[in-house]
Amino acid sequence: PSQKENGQKSVEDLEPFLEKI
Repeated sequence: PSQKENGQKSVEDLEPFLEKI
């Protein structure tokens, strides 16, 4: 995950995590 796109990347990174669990 890149730290330059703070905010949108946070939600997009959590979305796939919820589908994995």
